[in-house]
Amino acid sequence: MRLLDLLKRRKPAGMPTTATPVMRELPPGPGAALPGPSSAALRHMLFDAVAKGDEPRLQRLCREYRPVIQQCLAEWLIVPESIRANAAAAEWYQRGLKQLAELAAEDANTG
Repeated sequence: MRLLDLLKRRKPAGMPTTATPVMRELPPGPGAALPGPSSAALRHMLFDAVAKGDEPRLQRLCREYRPVIQQCLAEWLIVPESIRANAAAAEWYQRGLKQLAELAAEDANTG
């Protein structure tokens, strides 16, 4: 008797040789995408308003996309690669992010 023959299993004659995949719809998880622009697109719109000093637009965006902003803030804490080398730009980004977090929190408290 050969040793490797012990590890092999013989399949019954009627069993199929390939598995058929089963497709199921999974419920959305905690990281599920919310409706609206992507995280990067929303961050770009918000920081564009910050850079232009467009306070009404910034407040409107914060009000409209508050759930998305609150979901994405942790991801946005990482300073984008494109501005990391510039200390002044990285500091500006952090100040803007703090302002966004405060606006989102204010909107949550007021209504």
